[in-house]
Amino acid sequence: MSDAAAHLVDNVFPIVPVRQWVLRFPYNLRYLFSYNKKALTKALEVVMRVINRFYINRGKLRGETKNRTGSVTLIQRFGGSLNLNVHFHILSIDGVFDEEGMFKDALAPSNDEIVSLVSKIKQRVFRAMERGGWIDHYQVNEEDELGLEYPGLAESYSSSILRKNNQGKRVECLGKRGESRWVPFAGDLCSYVDGFSLHAKVRINAIDRKGLEHLCRSSGNCESSLENG
Repeated sequence: MSDAAAHLVDNVFPIVPVRQWVLRFPYNLRYLFSYNKKALTKALEVVMRVINRFYINRGKLRGETKNRTGSVTLIQRFGGSLNLNVHFHILSIDGVFDEEGMFKDALAPSNDEIVSLVSKIKQRVFRAMERGGWIDHYQVNEEDELGLEYPGLAESYSSSILRKNNQGKRVECLGKRGESRWVPFAGDLCSYVDGFSLHAKVRINAIDRKGLEHLCRSSGNCESSLENG
C-alpha cells in the first residue's frame, strides 16, 4: 500500500488539487462485480464517462472548449467489517487541462449536482448491465455463472455482502431495501439513491502531497485503473 501510494504521488499525479469520489453499489451489483471482471470493467467505464463529463462541462463554463482531465480509480473489495463490498475510490484531478497544458480549477459540485450524478450513474450502469446480459429487470440473471458452477462460493459471497446467513439464496434485493436506517438522502456532497451512493466531499489541495499520499494509502488493498478524459 505504501509503495503504491508513493508511486502515485511521485510519478502519476501532477501538482494539482485532487477530489475523491467514493461510489458504492446495491447488493446485487456487489455480488455480480465480485466475480465478473467484464461487468466490473464495464461499470467502471460508464462511471468514469459520467464523472469525466462533469469536469469537461465545468471547463466549458470557463470558456475552455478543448480540455482534458484524468483520474486513478482504486477498486476496494471489502467494507468496514471486512464484508464483501466492491466499490470505487476515484481520485480525480479537480479541474481540467487546456490545449496548452495549463491547469484550470473546477468549481466544487453542489449537493444537487451530486444527486443528479448518482441518479445518472444508476441509470447508465443498470442499462449497461442489462445490455451485457448480466442482469434482468434489476436482478442477477438466472444464468448466474458463479451460482451455477460454484453454489457454495455463491452462498458465501451472498452471506458476506449481507453480513448475515443468506440461507443459500443469491442476493436478490436492490440496494438496502428492508433496512430502515438506509433511506434516500442528499446533502454534504453525498447522495444515496436505490443502493447507489456517491460521496465527493474529500478534496486535497495541490501542495498537500502528504495528504494525497495518505489518501492513496488509505484506499489500499485494491486494484487500480488509470483514466484519461
